[in-house]
Amino acid sequence: MASAAPDGIVLPKCDGAETLRRLDHYLDALEAAAGLAHGRISIIAVVTETAKSLFTLDSYARCYAAPGRHDLGRRGSVRRARR
Repeated sequence: MASAAPDGIVLPKCDGAETLRRLDHYLDALEAAAGLAHGRISIIAVVTETAKSLFTLDSYARCYAAPGRHDLGRRGSVRRARR
């Protein structure tokens, strides 16, 4: 997937920041294996599809606040920080 160098991917049914962090971790490895810059692939997290997600919305604010990892990009997508 990463070798196709997509601009971003959609993460459906994201039920908390830990799910987003896990995907970010996997993308780090995939980007490195494909020779892409860290953070090249953006994540669009759909956070309103599960009941659990509605009770964990505050967890995303803490996730984005981590220095050098994520910031909220245009149109609600997560732009992954470049290293």
